[in-house]
Amino acid sequence: NIWIGTVGGLNKYDPDSGVMTTYTEQDGLPNNLIYSILEDRSGNLWISSNKGLTKMDVFTGRMINYGIHDGLQDYEFNHLAAYKAPDGEMFFGGISGLNAFYPDSIQKSTYTPNIEITSAEVITNKTKKNQHLLGSDTLMLPAGNNLVTIEFVSLDMVAPNKTQYAYKLQGAENEWVDVGNRRYATFSNLPPGKYNLMVRATNNDQVWNNSPEKLTMIVATPIWRTRWAITGYGVLGLLVILGIIRWRTNNLRKANQRLKEREIIARQVARQKEELSIKNKNITDSLTYAKRIQESLLPSDNTFKRLLSDSFILYRPKDIVSGDFYWVNEVDDKLFIAVVDCTGHGVPGAFMSIIGVELLDSITNEQGVTEADNILYDLNRGISLTLSKDDNRSKAIRDGMDIALCVIDKTNKEIEFAGAFRPIYLIRDNKIEEIKGDRFSVGMMEESMGKEAISKRRFKLHDDDMVYLFTDGYADQFGGPDGKKFKYRRFRHLLLNIHQLPLEQQRMYLDKSLEDWQGDQEQVDDILIVGFSPRCI
Repeated sequence: NIWIGTVGGLNKYDPDSGVMTTYTEQDGLPNNLIYSILEDRSGNLWISSNKGLTKMDVFTGRMINYGIHDGLQDYEFNHLAAYKAPDGEMFFGGISGLNAFYPDSIQKSTYTPNIEITSAEVITNKTKKNQHLLGSDTLMLPAGNNLVTIEFVSLDMVAPNKTQYAYKLQGAENEWVDVGNRRYATFSNLPPGKYNLMVRATNNDQVWNNSPEKLTMIVATPIWRTRWAITGYGVLGLLVILGIIRWRTNNLRKANQRLKEREIIARQVARQKEELSIKNKNITDSLTYAKRIQESLLPSDNTFKRLLSDSFILYRPKDIVSGDFYWVNEVDDKLFIAVVDCTGHGVPGAFMSIIGVELLDSITNEQGVTEADNILYDLNRGISLTLSKDDNRSKAIRDGMDIALCVIDKTNKEIEFAGAFRPIYLIRDNKIEEIKGDRFSVGMMEESMGKEAISKRRFKLHDDDMVYLFTDGYADQFGGPDGKKFKYRRFRHLLLNIHQLPLEQQRMYLDKSLEDWQGDQEQVDDILIVGFSPRCI
């Protein structure tokens, strides 16, 4: 092997295997700066460094370090200041002189020193106490100790600074703890019980003694953890259990009485529930039948498509029956289209829708009224008469309708509009125009106001126009990420985006947009949208 000393430790190179091994302070060297290397007759290496002289057994790798206490001229040697004489004597030169010795004359000490445990420092929450332990093999510790420090010493006076110590606390640890030349051990928060502290040490040549010193430490048990305390806990626990059993027994008796009372009430509730179920079924069946009646009064899909082939209807009632309805009729060359929102929804709205359909048919078919404003005037009068049979006006029902009514002159391709709280939207040249209705509800306008109170608008229709009639249910639907209303501004923007699509695709897009907006929210009102293109007229 080739041994190489460097500023970073000792290196061994094996030419046969090509392996390089490095030894540093972590392996036992006192310092990594190597000045010179000599080999004695036994094959041991003697290494001078920046911190003393080291003897290394090349077979075991064990190192013994020597310092000024062993007779060295100083800790620091000089670079390559080393010589081995023919008779085996070695010379090492340092900064303070020359060391000469025969390696074979340096014998390893076999003396094993005695160990004494000298004192203890005990720190609790309130006090700090020092106790001498010479001549004593037992240490009593109070309950609740926070920190215990045990001091010990080896009786070797040759080179005390080379003495190494180790300890083991039986009952808490099973391994020896090497503490170097530190002469104390510290333990914190020891639980109550009995412990044996074992301490051992080396001589100046690192030979351990085989008879460690023993100190028995007894940590007192707190009063609340003594046998008497535990017995008291058991008695108290037994009394508590007996009390709980008695309390539970009384509660069970009372619960049994309440259970009997609840069984009587449950039978009554079950009987009432069955009665309510029968009544609910009867009401649901009646509403379903009313829905069929209402649908039979509304124009059928075939009728609507026959009169307005290029059109769509989006109709989503909130309940089984609806307060929103649409109406279409044809008299000679006049086509009548209306979208109506009755007061309320559900059953009251459905009754109003039936009245509205009958009155509109009568006004256009039997009375021959064809102008939009006159139709609204007669409709208002007819509803007022129908709902106010009694002369006592205080008892009259004050319900009405919001309506958007269009009368289309197919010959001249003109449209006449009159509305009550409901507008229509006209999209022309990618611009949307809102044509507003009057601010009153049909059925609630006083007759004294006269026909002049109802306004109408007339304008020409172009083939590329789109006309939309609608109730307020779509714009008032809550939804979106913040649970707010859809609103008319968003509704108009949506219509502008889709008005050039085929009519059926427009209906599907409106329906899908509403579902996405609504999400898990409940539908708040009936929803009705009618759209048509004049090109079909």
